[in-house]
Amino acid sequence: MVVGLASLLVAPGQAVLWGSIAFFAVYMGMSLWFFPRASSAFLDKHADLEDAPAWIIFLATIGLIVMAVVSLFQLVASHDPNSLQLIATGAAVPLGWLTVHAMAAHHYAYVYYAQPRGDARSKTGRDDSAGLQFPSGDRPDGIAFLYFSYVIGMTAQVADVNVTSREMQHLVLMHGIFSFFFNTVIVAATVNVVVSL
Repeated sequence: MVVGLASLLVAPGQAVLWGSIAFFAVYMGMSLWFFPRASSAFLDKHADLEDAPAWIIFLATIGLIVMAVVSLFQLVASHDPNSLQLIATGAAVPLGWLTVHAMAAHHYAYVYYAQPRGDARSKTGRDDSAGLQFPSGDRPDGIAFLYFSYVIGMTAQVADVNVTSREMQHLVLMHGIFSFFFNTVIVAATVNVVVSL
C-alpha cells in the first residue's frame, strides 16, 4: 500500500500497478520462506491458519488478469514507453502469475489437511479421503503443494497427482480454467507488446 501511495507522486497513472507489484513481491517473499519449511506435520496442525479462501483466490485471479491486460495494453498504447513503465509491466505479469499459484497452493494444503481422515482407501491402499494422492504415498509438505499448483498453472492439468474427492475436483477445475485464460491473455498481450515495439 505504501508503494502504491508513493507511486502516486512519481507515476500517478501507475499507482495500482506499483502497488500490485509490491503486494506480489511481499507475498512471494513470504511464500518462499514458508513453503520449504512447511512439513506435513506442520500443515496438518496449522493448515487452517494458512488458508486463503477460494473467493479471495478467485477475485485475486480476476484482478490479476485485468491488471495484466490493462498494464500490457497501456504499454502498447503509449507510443514512447519509458523504462520505468517497461520495468513495471515486465515485473507485474510474472509476479502476478507466481502469486496466484502460490495462493492456490496454500488453499490446496488447507483443503487437503482440513479433511477428516476416513476409511476411503484406494486399490493401492492409500488414503483417498484427503482429495489428493501424491505419487510418493507420503503426506505432502509445502513443496508438494507448490508443485501441484504450479503444474496446473503451467499446463492447466494435473500431472502425476491423482485428484480423489469431489471438492478437490471443483478446485482443480476452477484453477485449470483460470490458468488457461490467464496464460492465454498473457501470451496474446505479450505478442501485441512485442509487435508494437
